Amino acid sequence: DPVGSRRGCQSAAVVVPTFAVLVPDADALGSDALPAPAAMSFRVVAEVVGGGLGALDPLARGALLGGALLGVLLALGELLGHRQPRWWPSPVGLGIGMILGFGETAAFFVGAAVAAWVIRRRPRDGQDGVIAVSAGGIAGDSLMGVLIALLVGLGWMAA
Repeated sequence: DPVGSRRGCQSAAVVVPTFAVLVPDADALGSDALPAPAAMSFRVVAEVVGGGLGALDPLARGALLGGALLGVLLALGELLGHRQPRWWPSPVGLGIGMILGFGETAAFFVGAAVAAWVIRRRPRDGQDGVIAVSAGGIAGDSLMGVLIALLVGLGWMAA
């Protein structure tokens, strides 16, 4: 599709230079300025694959074993279907919460609590409204984060 190819080239012409300003060196990833939790978790996976479990700190090995056991137990609990307790945590949600920092996890919790409250008060309108507001909040937060990082990278704003 020529239109799609053109749009892809136009997007790349904007994204690549912006990324070069935001991340001048790969060592910036994982810093306080660019935490990149997903990238850091994949870095650890690459270290384990490259050097074996011995490449990890003993505390990290224990945490890995505990997380794996917890994940298996939660996944088995999900097999209970309708018989599982109402409070049973989502393995995916818990895993994401362990990868992200406290600030992001706390924001997810507050957002979920507000969403549950809205859906209880207005069951008919609540679900669609919660999804729209959540998507807008995530997109807005992401765009503002990129804009602020770009302004700092260009030197137009203090870090």
